[in-house]
Amino acid sequence: MDNDKNDKGVTKRLPKAHTRDGVIYTPSRYGPNGRDAAPARRKPVAEPIRPPARRKRSGYALFLVTTILIAVMGSVFLFTIIFQDFAGGRGDMAQATPPPETPIFTLPPTTPPPGQITVLGLVRHISLDSRRIDIYAIDTSENRSFFAEGSTDMRNRFGDAISLPEFSVGHVVELIHPENANTVTSIRISPQTMTYRNISDVVVDVENQELLIGMRRFYFTPNTITRYQGLAAHITEISPLDMMSVDILGERVMFVDIHRSHGFVQIAENHPIIGGRIELDDRIFSMIYEEGQEIKVREGEHRIIIRGDNIELFVDYINVAAGGIVIVNLDEIQFRMGDITVNIAQSGAEMTIDGEPHTPNEPISLAYGERILRVELEGFYTHEEAIFVGLAPQIINVNLQSIVLTRDISITTTPSEAVIYINNEFAGISPLIVPLTHGPHLITVSRHGYHSSTVPIHVTETSSHPLIRLQPDFRLPWFE
Repeated sequence: MDNDKNDKGVTKRLPKAHTRDGVIYTPSRYGPNGRDAAPARRKPVAEPIRPPARRKRSGYALFLVTTILIAVMGSVFLFTIIFQDFAGGRGDMAQATPPPETPIFTLPPTTPPPGQITVLGLVRHISLDSRRIDIYAIDTSENRSFFAEGSTDMRNRFGDAISLPEFSVGHVVELIHPENANTVTSIRISPQTMTYRNISDVVVDVENQELLIGMRRFYFTPNTITRYQGLAAHITEISPLDMMSVDILGERVMFVDIHRSHGFVQIAENHPIIGGRIELDDRIFSMIYEEGQEIKVREGEHRIIIRGDNIELFVDYINVAAGGIVIVNLDEIQFRMGDITVNIAQSGAEMTIDGEPHTPNEPISLAYGERILRVELEGFYTHEEAIFVGLAPQIINVNLQSIVLTRDISITTTPSEAVIYINNEFAGISPLIVPLTHGPHLITVSRHGYHSSTVPIHVTETSSHPLIRLQPDFRLPWFE
């Protein structure tokens, strides 16, 4: 036990050392009750060894699943954007159909004042001078005319005030007028219509009188208004290439405004291009040889490229007007040339290639492609064959076959049953009919007991048939 003395010499007992958390603490002899002094570490007591805490896997698995899910969703989103961009296409040839403007019901249906009537109509004509509005009344299917006064209330589909010049042909309007009067007190553009703007790939079903826009069908009537650049047009002349805006009321086509129409590109008939291909912008067509080819294109400027096995690359720019025809001039196309030489064994023959005369045994330069070679010479069969002119020089050898004329010759002998040789070759037993070529021949006839006889003949179309008489050979014994 440690003791100490205070200022008065009185011995004071100090607190004992104590242990806490494995550390020995001793009270200070200078602090009050030893509480203000720092503990002194004397003999550390070893802590018990604890096993490592078990790793929590649930949080890691949740993090991994969340990361994979976010990556998959991001990939799907990116693929959707790329696919829509690819499907929508580029340029004029592939236009995605935008969604229509949805009907705007910002204003409640107009309730006419007592003694007045509401008419829903399609504007057919507006005269600003007389302030007359001609409409097709949709409910009654009749054409009517109204007049707007200075006090007439005019609104657009949003309810904003507008003036008469802001109305146009093709608007579906709601008019309010007094009974038995054709002056309107109120007119506004109907918010019930929806509009497809700047679309293409619109298909006209003439038989069912329908327009196919995307996957939807809308019907049209003889009162549907179709215009191209402010001029009247016919809805059946619409092509999928045309750019247009279409106003729909319910399921009915009310107004078609064509922004860009179409024309035609025509290729000359019987062109000599082999394996011809036409590229119009990003569309490719095969060239038709035997018919005049007509291709429908959207109006405006286009790049045309013509390729072929026997021509140089042809590039040109054409401007096609609406309803117009542009004829491609093939005279400007440069044809590839090849060399051939036709050697004819017989002299004096006449040679033509595709009907044009040429000199045999000399090189000839011709455009690529298939040609017809014809060689003629009197007394010989006519030679005709198809030849192909290509890049490599060619040598063609022709040997004409002579014409062989024959006539049936009847050979009789006296006596009969004689052996007949013609040109020293056995021909048969008389009487004999044998075909002989025109020209000289030698007939030899023999029979036992008779002298052999040789007769020359010249066969022609009018030559006679020989009768050969044999003379008995008396030198032979009679019994033979």
